[in-house]
Amino acid sequence: MEADFHITIGKILIYILAGIVIGFLARLLVPGRQRMSFVGTVVLGVVAAVIGGVLWNAIFPNNDGIAWIGSIIVAVVMVWLYARLAPRRAGGAGPGEVRRGPAMRRPGRRRPH
Repeated sequence: MEADFHITIGKILIYILAGIVIGFLARLLVPGRQRMSFVGTVVLGVVAAVIGGVLWNAIFPNNDGIAWIGSIIVAVVMVWLYARLAPRRAGGAGPGEVRRGPAMRRPGRRRPH
């Protein structure tokens, strides 16, 4: 078995485009909010496209043209893992979040210990 790799600018651009699509599809399919940048989404999508495509072709060798299904499955798993394992942002509240400091708490309500 001999691996034949020919990397061209066209293939790199196709992987980046596939990374954008696969990354955003995966983020849409995973419930909840993922605090991931655009670049992080593209990188995740490209990595998932490569890993998922290789795995899909290894499991189903005679199914040309549908390796993107494996790429999306891998990307969904990667986004889910990222959402579970990535540290929460330590700073202030994000968009749509209300930050309640000690001065903003309602009077008469104690914080549980």
